[in-house]
Amino acid sequence: MSVILAFSAAALMVAGPAEATGPAGSPTVRVRQGSLAGSVVAGVDRFAGVPYAAPPVGALRWQPPKPAPAWTGVRGATAFGSQCPQATGGVEDCLYLNVYTPPDAAAGRNLPVMVYLPGGAFVVGAGSDYDPTPLVTRGDVVVVTINYRLGLLGALALPGLDAEAGPAGSGAYGLLDQQAALSWVRQNIRAFGGDDRNVTLFGESAGATYTCLNVASPTAAGLFDAGISESGCGLPTTPMAKAQQFGLALAHQLGCTTADGAADIACLRSKSSDAVNAAAAAVGGNPSAVQLASIPAVGGGALPLSVDAAFQQRKVNKVPLVIGTNANEGRLFVYGQVSGPIPTDQASYLATLQIVVTSTFGVPAATVAAEYPLANYSSPAEAVSAVIGDSSFSCNSLREDGLAAAAGVRLFGYEFTEPHASPLGASHGSELPYLFAMPATAQFDATQRNLANQMIDYWTSIARTHQPNRPGLPVWPPYSPATVLQNIAAGAIGPVSTATFAQNHHCDFWKNVT
Repeated sequence: MSVILAFSAAALMVAGPAEATGPAGSPTVRVRQGSLAGSVVAGVDRFAGVPYAAPPVGALRWQPPKPAPAWTGVRGATAFGSQCPQATGGVEDCLYLNVYTPPDAAAGRNLPVMVYLPGGAFVVGAGSDYDPTPLVTRGDVVVVTINYRLGLLGALALPGLDAEAGPAGSGAYGLLDQQAALSWVRQNIRAFGGDDRNVTLFGESAGATYTCLNVASPTAAGLFDAGISESGCGLPTTPMAKAQQFGLALAHQLGCTTADGAADIACLRSKSSDAVNAAAAAVGGNPSAVQLASIPAVGGGALPLSVDAAFQQRKVNKVPLVIGTNANEGRLFVYGQVSGPIPTDQASYLATLQIVVTSTFGVPAATVAAEYPLANYSSPAEAVSAVIGDSSFSCNSLREDGLAAAAGVRLFGYEFTEPHASPLGASHGSELPYLFAMPATAQFDATQRNLANQMIDYWTSIARTHQPNRPGLPVWPPYSPATVLQNIAAGAIGPVSTATFAQNHHCDFWKNVT
């Protein structure tokens, strides 16, 4: 909570929202840091590259986010801020957000607010990758997209950093960045016509995981009012002790350990972000290990419990939730060769299972192969796709549905099954063009456009009333043991039974072996 209080105290030192002026024709607002001049893009007002926290550079690297300084005059908000360091580049001065509003929103309309957390396996991604214009225009909402620290820059855990971080602890800087952005939204979004008491947090993949982590985080209490998790709730997290072992190994790799084996924090801060990321890859040995090390560590003040344990102990921020997955999640990882070479026979099938299942869950490859025999699939690649999708997404989602409901959370579940969503079917991330403006969106036929409109109506209804139902849409029942999910596909929207979903995705098997 000290992080949130620091933001609130800094905000009080700056004048509140007031009328501001900027270049002729540009939308202009005043936030607590100063005045912003945005631009009109595709029929919406966009304020891009708005700093929500101080640059986490130098001595502020691996520190909880600090408040962004105020400015004088009118700050231009027409260009996106830099992405955080990742494989495609970026710089550490990256804690920026983007606000999209209907053109008349600043006139005190009190619109629902949706804050989007980008995905990217915790190591890539930026708010500028997503254009929420369809949500804004059709749904009549304000949408905020954000950057947050990635990789080990966002999740390094070390005893020396614990001493600096205070109650929040180390290993959760990306999570704290998101909470700083949510605090900024609470303080400033009225200037953009948004309702600061009706904020929905949503995200896909890593952003979906972070949505659920914020539900479990005591330092996120009071910062949002509903959540939507698209393909990622319940992914494995790392205990603090193990995360700190990785941190010490990274420090050693960078030559930043002292004679007694402790990490030299000053030495670590002197290394470039590229050097830190290269050292993480060397220590992890494979992308899955680096990804796991980049998820916030469990055991600090910001995340004392895993999502499962928080639900089980009812120590969660009890906000209405939507948790969902896609029918063919695993195909992206197999055909995109994220999980290694595409398997072509029994031997390479077993070898791939060893990498993607045994190393993560400790389940013998032969045991998994017996549950997913190649004879039941069109190819070894399809079999591995099913294994990855079921073990890492579908059955995790089903488990979280039950745990959240048992904790008293009002829950709605879904499975996106649209077979024409992408060349790989309803693969990981294939629902995003139905919500955001993306290259695939422009190619939609009338049937796909209708599905996109229905999904936007569901998502923005969740933001507006914290439940998806509204006139003109197929009824989406809340979670119950009998009807857990809403099937979402063109012409096939309706409830799916728990038993059918569990059988389709081998969830009894994964429940018993993991």
